[in-house]
Amino acid sequence: IRSTMAESYKSLDATAAKGMVTSAEKTAAIAERWARIRSDSETTNFAAFVLDGSRYVVSHEGETGAKGLVEGMTEASVYFCGLRHGDKFYHVLYVG
Repeated sequence: IRSTMAESYKSLDATAAKGMVTSAEKTAAIAERWARIRSDSETTNFAAFVLDGSRYVVSHEGETGAKGLVEGMTEASVYFCGLRHGDKFYHVLYVG
């Protein structure tokens, strides 16, 4: 049986549905850095985030592309990342 996320969400009770919502304050670092990565006027082309409690915080960011992104990672963490390569944008999840 296949269902969409929207269909699954509709079937949840109010408590479960509330637990699936991520507040803007918990993801503010991601939104800010992703805007930089997508901007043609910025040179930042990657950012990596880790969870600190229930908030995402910047682990590392820079202008050295995939090489800099990977070099800043350790096997002890889980990273959610954004990367710009040319005119393409990538979301990366790395589980160390």
